[in-house]
Amino acid sequence: MKLDGSLQTNLEGALQSARRHRGRPVYPQTVAHWTDLLAYAWREIAVTPAPTAAILTRLATELEAELESRGVTKQT
Repeated sequence: MKLDGSLQTNLEGALQSARRHRGRPVYPQTVAHWTDLLAYAWREIAVTPAPTAAILTRLATELEAELESRGVTKQT
């Protein structure tokens, strides 16, 4: 996945956007981008040093919760 900026910045932006649009419809492409970002994040977290991994894990978990509240299930 090609990101503009850091993974942390992208997760923060996606989380902010998901919260801002809570209860409102979003484009399917947006939801697909968020789920792709999460999949990428979990792969990166697995090989990231502990202090940074903890921050990324928190953000990814929060974004996952936002998606689950929209009925989007985890990708395995």
